Amino acid sequence: MSSANKELKLVKETFLKDLVIVTGAPTSGKSMLAPIVGSLERAEHFKMSILLEHLGTLNHLGKLSDEVLVFLLRYIVDFKLYDNMIGREMNMRFVDETSIFNTDDPLKYLDRFLSERGGLIVDDIETKRPLLVLALSDALWHAKSWFEAFPFLKIVFIDRHPVDMVYSWFNHHYGEEVRSTARADKKGITHGSETYDSKICQVVLTQVNGSVVPYYAADWAAKYNSLSEMGRVIYMIEGIRKHYNKALKSLSQKGRERVLRVTFDETVTNTHEVLSQICSFLETEPTPYTPTVLEREKCPRDFSEDERKEKLDEVKALASEEAFNSMTSMVKDYERAKDNLWTTV
Repeated sequence: MSSANKELKLVKETFLKDLVIVTGAPTSGKSMLAPIVGSLERAEHFKMSILLEHLGTLNHLGKLSDEVLVFLLRYIVDFKLYDNMIGREMNMRFVDETSIFNTDDPLKYLDRFLSERGGLIVDDIETKRPLLVLALSDALWHAKSWFEAFPFLKIVFIDRHPVDMVYSWFNHHYGEEVRSTARADKKGITHGSETYDSKICQVVLTQVNGSVVPYYAADWAAKYNSLSEMGRVIYMIEGIRKHYNKALKSLSQKGRERVLRVTFDETVTNTHEVLSQICSFLETEPTPYTPTVLEREKCPRDFSEDERKEKLDEVKALASEEAFNSMTSMVKDYERAKDNLWTTV
């Protein structure tokens, strides 16, 4: 940086007024919960963004400064809402979860193609205060930066039982060894589970001392390749949970009050209680369309403890004793936190 730029500061005042991030680790249930939140009064249909997820990751890895991170968050998120209000970058794929055809009123979004653009839209945002809903992996990890960018932000964090998480990650092949995409042999159609040997892999990969590993394992890259696939998954999820706890402890009391923790189990079994809690937290209410979304997301539904025990038995059979002990510790921590379901974290 030239000496003339040492005092240069990036400036971006946000025009966004209301924002909620539905977040959790991959496979925690965001894709189930985000459409429900997006069905509420004032809510825009939810958005996802790999770029926003990766900005926090790059900051964590020391590749993006705090100042630039906050600046980019404000610019990208502000214009996500602005573009949505003028019909720009609408998702019209019928099969996608973020499609406008998975809303109560697709015509409302189609009409925006004919809307004006410019400052009048910002005035409209200030008057109507639409609730922008983002579904992002690991946003809680970077909560401090998110709150610096948007002090009015609220976060709904969905937590899932570690046994279900580990089992799901293993079956999504998140514990695989990273191989060159040039040697990739998986060419079939997949649905959001493309991992490290795919050219459309959505996980940030890092190279540390010659070893290429997912960024979740960047601090223990040498160990990653020495572990079984199940061991890798367990330690990555353990690391994620530690980062979440560290992030929460870094927040002020006011910041913690803007984070609501719900669990996957309670969301699918006691759906209406969880929904009531979310509505109170976000100062909104269900719409006539909300029951349709609940039915589509199979909420409420039954839960099987026997099925979870079978998963745990499979995890135990494929993990080392050390890794399984870490699994057991995560379960104990999760169970302790469950008692605080209806309070902020």
